[in-house]
Amino acid sequence: MPMNLSQPVSACKLWIDGVGCWMLCLEDRITIGNPIPVAGAPKISVVADLRTEHATIEFNDSSYWLTDDKSVAFEGDENSGRRSLSHGTMISVGQSLENEVQIRFEQPSSLSLTSTLQIESGHRFADGVDGVVLFRKTCLLGAGKQKHIQCGGWSEDVIFFERDSQLFCKSTESLITLDGVPSERIVKIHNGAHLAGEDWSMRVEAT
Repeated sequence: MPMNLSQPVSACKLWIDGVGCWMLCLEDRITIGNPIPVAGAPKISVVADLRTEHATIEFNDSSYWLTDDKSVAFEGDENSGRRSLSHGTMISVGQSLENEVQIRFEQPSSLSLTSTLQIESGHRFADGVDGVVLFRKTCLLGAGKQKHIQCGGWSEDVIFFERDSQLFCKSTESLITLDGVPSERIVKIHNGAHLAGEDWSMRVEAT
């Protein structure tokens, strides 16, 4: 079945060979907290001393906003409440200064509102996740700093994009092999899809 974004698919994982696991968040609102599951908005789980729902990132009016009632700092300055995020913002969250989680917010491409979150302290995301993509219509993968997911050594770019509430994958050069069968340069994504190109491969898993 195709991955229909109008149905309750709030996120998916891209298990990228030689790169790692990236979580693609598909909704406008996500929470950050410890790995204890909660109902409601999709969650970015961090293995750290955080509350179950420690902070919220929301996309509104073409901007990202972070909301929290306490224990959040921006670039080292305590600033509880609601604040917009811009490229390069460092978010520090934690119950104590000794165990703060430092997360960098970035918008690598000027052509896309899609953003990324990566941990820069000694902590880690839960469930094998290496980085998080806040998906807004497109996600660029390939070599180079302007890609949302940097994949050194790839000879072509790969683009995930949304069209008519469906998730698609496009290769800029070669045909995509979908589940072991050579297909087109653009394929519709389904849960469990295995995608491969000339020098790349990955698996998509809905969460």
